[in-house]
Amino acid sequence: MQESFLWSFVALIILILLIGALILRKKYPRPTDYYSFFVIGIMWIIVGIPLALVNDNYFFSIMGIAFTAIGFLNKDKWKKNKQTWKNLKRPEKIFQVVLMAVLTFIIIMGIVFFLIRG
Repeated sequence: MQESFLWSFVALIILILLIGALILRKKYPRPTDYYSFFVIGIMWIIVGIPLALVNDNYFFSIMGIAFTAIGFLNKDKWKKNKQTWKNLKRPEKIFQVVLMAVLTFIIIMGIVFFLIRG
């Protein structure tokens, strides 16, 4: 019972964050940051290789290759689309701080839950 409540709570928080991100995206549109695609792709490849070797799970490797390819094919747009903290508007900064706090909380709760269940 507690486990389902925890997952429902986490899903609700993620849904609220996604709705907030969509609202900010419509209010402050900006072009895609392809450099982030490239970095995310590299990280997913690094995570995906051990998963592929241990569990025959190729999802992260394939997605990592796709993200890396998309980012690399648009390398000419890396500098143009780069956003820094000082260029963000106040609502975007507040959303970024809340997002980091909530994700940190979710990670800590996941670790605590894992240690309790372990």
